[in-house]
Amino acid sequence: MYNSWLFLTRFLREITPEIKGKFLISVHTQQRNLFHLTFGREANSEENIILEFSSAANAPYLIKKKYFKPANKNLIRFFKDELPQRLPDIKIAFGERVILLLLENASIFIVFRGNDSNIFFAGADFIEKESVRKTEVTLAHILSADLDFIDPNASFEKRIAEKITGSKNLKKELPFLGKEVLERIISSTPHAIISDEQKGQEFQTNTGRNNQLTALGAEQNGQEFQTNTAEKVYEEIIHSVLFNSIFLVKAAGGFPVLLLPESFVKDEERIEQFNSLLTGLERLVATVGKETADLQLRKKLTASVKKELTHYRQKAENLEQVLQSGEKSEFYDKVANLLMINRDKIQKGAEKVALMDIFNDEEEMIINLKGDISLNENIERYFRKARGEKLRFENAASSLNATKQKISELETQLKSLEKMERDELKELGKATLPASQGEKKGSVQYSRVRRFTIDEKWEVLVGKDSESNDTLTLKIAKQSDYWFHARGSSGSHTVLRFSGKEKPPKEILKKTAQIAAFYSKAKNSKLVPVAYTQKKYVVKRKGMPPGKVALLREDVVMVPPVIPDGCRLDTDN
Repeated sequence: MYNSWLFLTRFLREITPEIKGKFLISVHTQQRNLFHLTFGREANSEENIILEFSSAANAPYLIKKKYFKPANKNLIRFFKDELPQRLPDIKIAFGERVILLLLENASIFIVFRGNDSNIFFAGADFIEKESVRKTEVTLAHILSADLDFIDPNASFEKRIAEKITGSKNLKKELPFLGKEVLERIISSTPHAIISDEQKGQEFQTNTGRNNQLTALGAEQNGQEFQTNTAEKVYEEIIHSVLFNSIFLVKAAGGFPVLLLPESFVKDEERIEQFNSLLTGLERLVATVGKETADLQLRKKLTASVKKELTHYRQKAENLEQVLQSGEKSEFYDKVANLLMINRDKIQKGAEKVALMDIFNDEEEMIINLKGDISLNENIERYFRKARGEKLRFENAASSLNATKQKISELETQLKSLEKMERDELKELGKATLPASQGEKKGSVQYSRVRRFTIDEKWEVLVGKDSESNDTLTLKIAKQSDYWFHARGSSGSHTVLRFSGKEKPPKEILKKTAQIAAFYSKAKNSKLVPVAYTQKKYVVKRKGMPPGKVALLREDVVMVPPVIPDGCRLDTDN
């Protein structure tokens, strides 16, 4: 109803005294489908008035806004060679949502027409010169309907009431009245007709059925009475839209928010009352904007929680499979010991060897070797596997409990999202949704950050302290970059740059993890678990100290803490 013809007419009745006789200084936009018309005596005056016109297909509107000076960013001005011009008069097409601003030497048409809503600039002859949007509907096409432009303050209630009375299909013939008004008229009509028919019949009966002329007169009088009464009802309905107080209300489900005349409010929750439509419309648009933002944020958070829940459920399943498969550290340790015992029997460069298993009834065991490394290195490789397997199994057990706890928390959070208030949603959004990348490339100095190149191709950045870790993770790293950190110990944030085109191979991920392990407190260990994920899954929650972050998802790799082969240190700021 907020953009119905009757409300638009009421809007013009209220705004006309404020802008008539003043200058239309400018028409501009800084946002898609949103345009501002500035009225006043001079440019950049705090006393100027702005009308905001939205051409959004599903919800075009016209409201009054407090004056503001537009920033130059994304600013597009329209009709700048023709403005400013004084505004002597304002009209509206009867029954059509077309507003006419009659300037001194030109005219501007504000048109509400769904996807073709527009602002047209024309000469005094109404021939189109320019428009703010390129649509298929031209001004000539709109004016071809032979529109009747009237003064918004003109009395037209009786004219509309007569049209209603003579209409056979209200919704088809008088759509400009709007859904709410038409429903009110239809619901009011039956009672009026029944009441008036009864009065006509009573008049006819009292006069006498045998007198045909008298009976005919009674019938005519009854019909006239019926018509006059119905028209009065219709006039009162239209009058209430044009003059009564209006209320901002919530529908039964809480959304959407509506703006209704007082007499139209039934079971809706009343939020605020207004005597002025100008104030009511501005509040409606602001409230709907907040409600829509809340709805979108709720959807994003729900999608984010569901995605995280899927990840942790899959992680729990993988961890359970690890635990069910059993620990293999004893097997790898046995292989390493067998190689040590039989080192004299193993040929250099062999890729496979058959040895008797002295720990298991002298059964023959086939052991795979790496032919390009020495026997001692193969032995150490199996000892590392034994240590890594033991650590992996222990970590799987503890991680499974933590993962199940996380799943329970996420399931609870998913249920509570539906009932969260605006402030709670915002706080949760800040804590869980990935931060937007507002910084342009090159805008952040790589101060106190080490820079490496792996295999002459892959760039790796390493923080030096808590402050530089935050800078690297929150300002330098892109959402698609890979982020690394030694698990369970303090250390440097490490970032592997990723353009989004060629996915880094596992070998590069491992080498980057080795760098992260080297720049951690666990650098003296033989193997270090390193967590890694894409930067978009790294968040810094409110209240976290410098250098502290949280991971929405992660993978873990066991690596030795060394600077790998093929890795070059380029800068060490």
